[in-house]
Amino acid sequence: MVEELRKDVDHLKQIKEFKEYRHKCPNSYLCAGFMMLENAKGGNWQIDYYCPDSDKITTFSLGSKLDMKEGKTFHKDKKKIDELNLENIDVGMKKALEIVSGLRDKNYPGEIATKIIIILQNLEKKEIWNITYLTSSFKLLNVNVDAQNGNVIKEKLESVLSFTAK
Repeated sequence: MVEELRKDVDHLKQIKEFKEYRHKCPNSYLCAGFMMLENAKGGNWQIDYYCPDSDKITTFSLGSKLDMKEGKTFHKDKKKIDELNLENIDVGMKKALEIVSGLRDKNYPGEIATKIIIILQNLEKKEIWNITYLTSSFKLLNVNVDAQNGNVIKEKLESVLSFTAK
């Protein structure tokens, strides 16, 4: 699936609207790839570019036509959003999902995923798979996997209900 993301990024670079975006924001760079899996079926990658000049992220979705959405960033303490380097990915999405599935089976055996959110991003100077399972018991299992060596960096299980307004 990383190869698909690479192909999508290469294809995106050839599209007129993307070239116009890059002309308006020449300092922008790839910062994330996003995909949601439902019922074990894959979707399309959403490709995020960060523009430091405007501090905005533009999401590009390739489908029958290009969908482009600009939005505000959500980063803590105005830390710089790091560039995602696809050349630093040694552990693919399939392997990362196997790692998270094994961890879930071992540590959280009753938690069955209904949706899986996958984000490939650079956090703290490291490419990671940020994988979140929404489970049938209304919990979120979030696991960060190092995209170079497959080590689990972080795991956290919490109730969706804990996110209600206080």
